[in-house]
Amino acid sequence: INEFDFSPDYSDLVVSELSRLRGSDGHRVKSVLPRWLPPPRDRMLSVVYALRLPDPDGRWYVGETDDVSERIQEHRRSPAKRNATFHYVAVPNKSEATRAEAELITTLLKCGVPLLSSRDGGRKRTSASRIINHID
Repeated sequence: INEFDFSPDYSDLVVSELSRLRGSDGHRVKSVLPRWLPPPRDRMLSVVYALRLPDPDGRWYVGETDDVSERIQEHRRSPAKRNATFHYVAVPNKSEATRAEAELITTLLKCGVPLLSSRDGGRKRTSASRIINHID
């Protein structure tokens, strides 16, 4: 490998930005290594998370969930994400998680972090919005 072919993985930046998002309850950023799951007490917390696809891809994925264990298991069903390390921080509630997810995506894009997707959960259409749009 050429010593000049180095591309940063942005882990320190991502963890730092997740830390800024934490709620007033003082939750700290936690990391989950490949083949591990978060502690059971964290299972049903609202969280914002980021995972980095293993090399050579190296892009990041940002999301939010109310069941971090289940979401990690869902991601790990994908061969590309099976060996990803997850970083997450608990926030007070689902609406805060959605807001914080959008904020984190915006911040990481501004910093040049390569993201798998720049869509956030707040922009996803639900079945209810499709029904409303269909009626209009």
